[in-house]
Amino acid sequence: MEQEIGQLSINGISCRICISPRRRRAGLTAGENGITLCGPACMTLADAEKILLHNQTAIQKLLRKVRSMPLPVPPPEYAVGGTLRLLGKCCPVERGHGKPVYADGVFYVHPVHARQEMFLKLYRQLALQILTEKVRALAESARITVAGIHIGSASRRWGSCTADGHLHFPWKLILCPEPLVDYVVAHELAHRKHMDHSAAFWEEVSRLCPEWERRRKELRREEQKLRSWSE
Repeated sequence: MEQEIGQLSINGISCRICISPRRRRAGLTAGENGITLCGPACMTLADAEKILLHNQTAIQKLLRKVRSMPLPVPPPEYAVGGTLRLLGKCCPVERGHGKPVYADGVFYVHPVHARQEMFLKLYRQLALQILTEKVRALAESARITVAGIHIGSASRRWGSCTADGHLHFPWKLILCPEPLVDYVVAHELAHRKHMDHSAAFWEEVSRLCPEWERRRKELRREEQKLRSWSE
């Protein structure tokens, strides 16, 4: 577990300094909180300053990466009057008569049921419905068999496929724009023919989703934008 021991400013660039007992050597990373230097538990601020001074080129590169990061999508508002995301669109949350439901671009809920766990249950239901329809449609047209579709938590993986044909997706996938959802579905269906990332696998992905390269890049940016959405 990382522990912050201070901050240092080198040539006008501020860096968080952290230590971790799991670290054997120091490393620089860039994230939404800026640039971080994390080193082993024995690293002092004086050690960190020397490392930063000797790695100005790497720091400048990371700084450009931080500045190019897309702005995060606003965190979810699980309340009447708020907004929630579905297939890349912001949907209003309006007053309903009971537990959360979704219809025609609007989430409805009675205020007494406007709780995060209730909406996450609805998101899982919507994910199962949307992804089942997409998987079945593409699998049928491509003559690919699938044993089952499963919805999991908001993990970092957008999907996985087991050797016996079970596809797993996080509910968070349906927050992404629909073309990106289609790419992930195609990616996992391609694994039904190739359980690796060989050239043959990417040829199959290209057959199922001709614009996969662009969508794959867009998905990486979408992942950064959705970093405030988690269980």
